[in-house]
Amino acid sequence: MLSLITLRGPKVRLEPLTMEHVDALSSVGLDGAIWEYTPRVVRTTQDMQEYVSEALDGQRRSHMLPFAIVIQETRVVAGSTRFGNIDLTNRRMEIGSMSA
Repeated sequence: MLSLITLRGPKVRLEPLTMEHVDALSSVGLDGAIWEYTPRVVRTTQDMQEYVSEALDGQRRSHMLPFAIVIQETRVVAGSTRFGNIDLTNRRMEIGSMSA
């Protein structure tokens, strides 16, 4: 499994995504317009639970590193993102899969 890290910038913090983030992500991420051009549509809290669960499964299999995006000043969850398609052998990954 990949090591969990927290990345901090002046405005936001990327902290390891957990199931505890589902409610906060649901409060900002259920608008259908957010998901219009993505392969996955998240419309309900149950959908968000499945979305987060799939991200965590990818983390357990060492090919994703998902984060919750947290506004530093207010500590409010603003969305999620991840490093994906991680290939440790070839030392490459993709940045993206942003939601909310």
